[in-house]
Amino acid sequence: MISILYLSLLSPAVFAEGSVAEILTEGYQLISKGRSASLTFQRAIQKDKTLPRHWALARKNDVIFHRICGEMAMAYKFESMNAEALQLIEAAISDRPEDITYLLQLGDLHWEASNMGKAYEAFDKVLDINPKSASGWHGLARCLQNMRKPKEAIRAFEQAIEISPKNPKYIRDLARLLALQGQDMKRALE
Repeated sequence: MISILYLSLLSPAVFAEGSVAEILTEGYQLISKGRSASLTFQRAIQKDKTLPRHWALARKNDVIFHRICGEMAMAYKFESMNAEALQLIEAAISDRPEDITYLLQLGDLHWEASNMGKAYEAFDKVLDINPKSASGWHGLARCLQNMRKPKEAIRAFEQAIEISPKNPKYIRDLARLLALQGQDMKRALE
């Protein structure tokens, strides 16, 4: 007998016809093996916009609850369902409040929704937990830039680059801000 998981590897179209419960089970199996399930959960969400979120929240006592929430939040984000993604990330944070992965995801969700105050709070909390988080400094810098605080944003970009000096995104974002400010074009070009 061929397993459903094996069929999904051979023919995604065959498995796509499965029920939401089967797709959620496949996602759960992927997560329990330490693999990403965002695309699998996205298939479940496309079949039923509400059931997957409720399924995730019902698994509160599961040892991988926080990972389920994170992966499913990413799937909701792919579907531009930010409120659902936000609810799941907040559930993951309540389960693992010191895990900066979910705080970074929370900051990004708020930043994409142009909610700079809440994004700033999330990135600031990341830096309270881990002051050496280049992603936290970069997120904070983007918030400060959008909050029209260019000097503070430049310092935060510089912190991110100091921690991760070869990250082209951090360097590009700092260069863009410097160019927009017109203060140090030589440095921006460098």
